[in-house]
Amino acid sequence: MNLLVIDPDWPAQPRKRDWTSMLGRQIVPNPSLPCHAVPPGVVFIHFRFSVADLTKFADDHSECVVIVISGDVKDSSWKDTARRYWRNKPVRKPDDLEFSQCAQAFLEAFHVSGKPNFALLEPERDEARLALCLLCEAWLMNRDTTDEGKVNAAQDHNGIIVNAPITPDDWFDPFVEGFKALEDASKKKAAETAMRNIAAQMGDANTRADVDAFLKNLAKLYAGSGKPVVARLGFEVIIEKLVKKLKSTEAR
Repeated sequence: MNLLVIDPDWPAQPRKRDWTSMLGRQIVPNPSLPCHAVPPGVVFIHFRFSVADLTKFADDHSECVVIVISGDVKDSSWKDTARRYWRNKPVRKPDDLEFSQCAQAFLEAFHVSGKPNFALLEPERDEARLALCLLCEAWLMNRDTTDEGKVNAAQDHNGIIVNAPITPDDWFDPFVEGFKALEDASKKKAAETAMRNIAAQMGDANTRADVDAFLKNLAKLYAGSGKPVVARLGFEVIIEKLVKKLKSTEAR
């Protein structure tokens, strides 16, 4: 995938943004909008140009995904489309962890699907991570004290009833609207489609990989016969690991 960064602070400013570190690949930014044709790919532009010039660049490179990064309010003359987007938050110097996590999640998802998911570029994604962490904690809390292989759907904890996600439906439904209402034959495919977007919202690359692996194992349960259940055997260790990872990511 071709990746281009346009940053007017390069190379003039002594304190520059470390795009190589933030994007996880070797990057030498252009200080200005290129006049030559740019191969199809993703272009990040840190805003210091007129909206007219940015629009013309995007129009001239319609096969590229063009992302403008700016702390200024989006000019009304700029129009977001399926392949151009205005991220209304600047990238701090020299290394912006929040942007790095968002950008790498976006690039990973784009590499897999070929379609830009601009929602992944926005930092306000803590709700999804918190939701998954709460599901994991509820599942762990409701492990049966007498049956080492069982997790209870509902259990009293000092007068508080905790409901645990014991089927794959329970895990996917909070993230996919109407998931439980789907026909059983459609759920495996719907889960496989959704899990990359769910994992992409989980912080750093290692946490995203662990969540993706966990969701893949959940989706496999739909291939069996009978009602799929997320039993302790095969899931307990990874769910315990996920809670630690998700809480660690949240604390950063």
